[in-house]
Amino acid sequence: MDMSFIEYVESTFKHQKEPPDDYEFFTRAYLMLDLIGYRSDKLQKPTNSMMNIWQDAEHAFYGAHCDYLVAFDKRLRGKAVLLYHLLNIPTEVIHPMDLVEDISGRFHSVPHDFAAVVEDAIAQTRAGQIVEEHAPSEHLDTKAFGIKLPTVYLNFFTHVIFQGYEGKGIVLTFRKVFKNYSRFVYYTESEAVLDTIIALFGLDDMAAYPEKKREFVYGDNAPVFMWHFAGGLIKLEREEDTHRPSLTFVLAIGQEPGDQL
Repeated sequence: MDMSFIEYVESTFKHQKEPPDDYEFFTRAYLMLDLIGYRSDKLQKPTNSMMNIWQDAEHAFYGAHCDYLVAFDKRLRGKAVLLYHLLNIPTEVIHPMDLVEDISGRFHSVPHDFAAVVEDAIAQTRAGQIVEEHAPSEHLDTKAFGIKLPTVYLNFFTHVIFQGYEGKGIVLTFRKVFKNYSRFVYYTESEAVLDTIIALFGLDDMAAYPEKKREFVYGDNAPVFMWHFAGGLIKLEREEDTHRPSLTFVLAIGQEPGDQL
């Protein structure tokens, strides 16, 4: 019977009582790639051993939780590229000398003028790549598009959901989305994007901000921040299921962003 490589790896766990977790499956797949001769480590030096290969497998596994795996070792990079492809993990594998040039293009230059922030949100959406499309349903009264952004918006958000209401306006919901092994965002990430947004849009009672920030990032009942302006509103909240911050722009057609009210 013909089997794909992933199916072959899965077959090695068939007599195991409990299914493998991500770590066990990935590291075994990595070692099997080496054993069948794909970008194998030669272990030519007396100081080299199977432990070196095992450590590389762990490096590739933990790299699968991140945006980048950075490594000098071309054999490690080669096996990681293949496994990430087979497992649909979008982590980019890169040589350290290429990292600065690649990552610099992902930074977002945050505008400091309120109207420019709104205009930039629209520009980022237009420049993105549509990756999903959802038809209207009982929960969605208009067609929606999932768009991958050209940069990491506000140096946090990777995607935006676009909803257009003919003759009325648009809704843009910026989210952080990843399909790697990571299941969470760091508290420091939430703190940083919250600080950025509050610095942009302000807060009526800045004395209350430290407590609101603590509750938003760490608490069970995260507050919702809202800003109203002449052309609509902006809402920052924490997603209930993932606890990741999301930023929504509700923009009316035919209105100028104007000054914050």
